[in-house]
Amino acid sequence: MSNAPRIATLVKTMLIEAIEPAEGAELQFRVEIFSWSEHDYFCQVWRYDTYRIQPTFQQPAQLADEQWMVLDLALDWRDLRASTPDKLLDLVCEEIERRLGVKVSR
Repeated sequence: MSNAPRIATLVKTMLIEAIEPAEGAELQFRVEIFSWSEHDYFCQVWRYDTYRIQPTFQQPAQLADEQWMVLDLALDWRDLRASTPDKLLDLVCEEIERRLGVKVSR
């Protein structure tokens, strides 16, 4: 029996236009849909975040705003599974709507 790791294939990447939940700042997500097999799909959801950083090499130090994508672990994206990429994207949008109270148009 082999202990080789399973390898998933990235099949679709989408950006969800910036949304503004009732409570909180504007959010923008990047959804990556992967396939383990022809009928087994899961996703990773990344959130764009802006951080104010202070470089150590400049004197006097100038604050700078930088934007990075961070893996969003606030919602249970890893638990979402579907038999097609489109069905999975529907589940992601429904989860955003349910958790953040914002309608996501497809």
